[in-house]
Amino acid sequence: MTSIELRSDCWWAKDIWCLKSLWSPVGFDVYAVFLLDPMDEFDENNPPENSVYAVGLYQDIPADRPMSDTEIFVHKNLKTGFQQIIQLAQTLRDHQLENETPPDESTLPK
Repeated sequence: MTSIELRSDCWWAKDIWCLKSLWSPVGFDVYAVFLLDPMDEFDENNPPENSVYAVGLYQDIPADRPMSDTEIFVHKNLKTGFQQIIQLAQTLRDHQLENETPPDESTLPK
């Protein structure tokens, strides 16, 4: 896992992590994006941890604020969604192993 430096226009993310597969499929990357609640008021240069409302997993770093079914809502408590995040990452990995192509988002667990 490595942290990705945020671009200046990524106001919607607290942090982005690259999760690299060290086992099969080697080199398979998934990006965990910690999404900020757009309804919270916070300092854009230093948003608090509790402003994260969802974690999304993506095959590529999103260029804009993502809106998809691959987001796990953590409701200001990352621990509650941790198991779902792990399960979603495993599903993405399994699809990569089976198909060697990215899965259709409609087939992913919500």
